[in-house]
Amino acid sequence: MPRAINGVLRQKRGLPSAAGGNIARRMKNYEPEWLLFAGGGTWGVIWGVVFLLLAIFAIWRDRRRSKRARAEQIGCMPWMTLSVLLIFAAAASILFAIKSH
Repeated sequence: MPRAINGVLRQKRGLPSAAGGNIARRMKNYEPEWLLFAGGGTWGVIWGVVFLLLAIFAIWRDRRRSKRARAEQIGCMPWMTLSVLLIFAAAASILFAIKSH
């Protein structure tokens, strides 16, 4: 049965009610333990590695595009621009991780 809280009816749709408590407290049960205690430096390293892997993928795709025999089959994705931006983002994330440690 829906309850009226401050004049607003709240259905059972996962919305926190007054009796349900804080949603952040309930979400801690679903997060891995190593992420709960991850500081800014850890997140900087994680994002730096993700950006670096994406940059390696973009460089690989650009090299593959440049070696294509038939020029009319080349797509319009700017792989070189993406790789440069991703390398910059990886460097910034890793420098943030070093500085926050």
